[in-house]
Amino acid sequence: MAYKPKSNIGRVLNRNTGINKRPKYEYLNSGVYQLWCQDCSLVYTGETGRQFHVRYKEYALAYKKKIISAYAQHLINHGHSVGHMEDGMDVIFTIHKVRHLDTVEIYRIYKKTEQGVQINDERNITKNKIFDVIVQHDSQYMAW
Repeated sequence: MAYKPKSNIGRVLNRNTGINKRPKYEYLNSGVYQLWCQDCSLVYTGETGRQFHVRYKEYALAYKKKIISAYAQHLINHGHSVGHMEDGMDVIFTIHKVRHLDTVEIYRIYKKTEQGVQINDERNITKNKIFDVIVQHDSQYMAW
C-alpha cells in the first residue's frame, strides 16, 4: 500500500476553477489570467489583485489611448483589435494568497513561451527544469 497525495505542484500550477465564464471575471480574489489575440494565436499572461473585468478594461483603455503595455502594443503593431472580454480573456488560476501568484504567472509564461505563442517579454524567462517536467506532464491535468 502506498500513499499518493491528491495535491502536487503540477496540479497546483494547472488548477482550473471549473466555474462558469461570466462570474469568474467578477471574483474579488487575486489570480492569473491569459489574454489572447483574437486575430492570431498569441497569448499574454498576467496576474492581478483586482477583479478580472477591471484589469481587462485597463488593457482595452491602453489599446484605445495607445499606452504602452505588451498586449496593447502587440495589437497596435499588428493591426489587431480588442474584442469582448468573454472572447479574449480566460481566468487560469484564482488564489487568496498573493505570494503564490508570481510562481503561477511565471510558469504560465514559461509554458506559452516554450510553445512559441507568448506575447510577454521572453528575455525574463530562463530555463527551468522543474517547469520542463511539469510542462511535459501537464496534459494529464488540463486538456489545453
